[in-house]
Amino acid sequence: MKKGIALLLTLTLAAGATVPAYAEETAQSSDQKQTVEVTLDSIEDIMSTYNLNVKTYLNNLKIARDNKDDYEDTDNEEYYDNQYDAAQVQYDENMKNAVLNAKQSYLNYCADNDRYAAAQTSAENAQKAYSAALSSLSSGFISQSDCDSQKDKYNQAQNTLTQLDSQLIRERASLRTLLNLPSNVNMDIKPVTADDLTLQEIPKINYSADVIVMRGLNSNIKKAKLAYELQQNQEGDPGYTKNTLDNAYIALQQTRTSEEAAFQKLYDSMTSAYTVYQQALDQVQRKQAELTQESKALSLGYSSQKSVDEKTDELKTLQSTLADDRNTLFTSYLSYINMKNGFSTGS
Repeated sequence: MKKGIALLLTLTLAAGATVPAYAEETAQSSDQKQTVEVTLDSIEDIMSTYNLNVKTYLNNLKIARDNKDDYEDTDNEEYYDNQYDAAQVQYDENMKNAVLNAKQSYLNYCADNDRYAAAQTSAENAQKAYSAALSSLSSGFISQSDCDSQKDKYNQAQNTLTQLDSQLIRERASLRTLLNLPSNVNMDIKPVTADDLTLQEIPKINYSADVIVMRGLNSNIKKAKLAYELQQNQEGDPGYTKNTLDNAYIALQQTRTSEEAAFQKLYDSMTSAYTVYQQALDQVQRKQAELTQESKALSLGYSSQKSVDEKTDELKTLQSTLADDRNTLFTSYLSYINMKNGFSTGS
């Protein structure tokens, strides 16, 4: 009777291995008319084509430019010149921050996709272990308690897989919303690669030089400077007071100080994340070497498939952690470079 139960449960486990929902969603969309490949490099172009917020930013800039042209050679020329400069800064800032948000969403999806692959391996190994436990139980080699322990591990692995599957569906939908792709366009998310991330540039970063560049390009500093210049240009006009001008200058100085502090914080976060990533990379490389040795030992009869599966499981877990750390690092790097080029993440 135990053998019959074990066989039935083993068949049930095998039947339970289904295609992940997020993969089904991708497959079902393959018949759509157009496919857009999403990578780190393609995101900005995709948003320029499809994202309505980006189009609104551009329209606002065009309105400011038209006003500037309309009031040329009039008493209000300086005012509308100033407004156009402010609109240009705002457009650049909105564009960069919108693209940064989409890139962060893309990186989150890629990291969880890597984690899903590791969870699949864990679930497969847990299924093998539970099936073996059922066979051993039916033969009287292990106790019901030991078999139940393997069942709990199997259920936990399946639950993790299901949760990640749901999370990938949500993240995919979120990315699609940020890109604003229409329903007749298929979204093909390409995995992030080491070449995409240019992580080798991080140790070469010169903060002292970068902070000088940031001061000259920073959008918040530019806006504060334009507000100060506007007050200067209104000297002698009705309602002008020196106190208003002084306040605008104080606001400019405060903005410079706060933006430099924010840039320093981004630099510190990035360098800390780089250290964590390097440590995780070292752990993965060492575990890969261990797995290679274990596989050789198995082929020579000195190890077991169980030991190899355990090493494989450990490697997948470390690779998942590495993907998370890589994601954290590159998100920090993107934020740093974004601010260096003038656009504060706190804007």
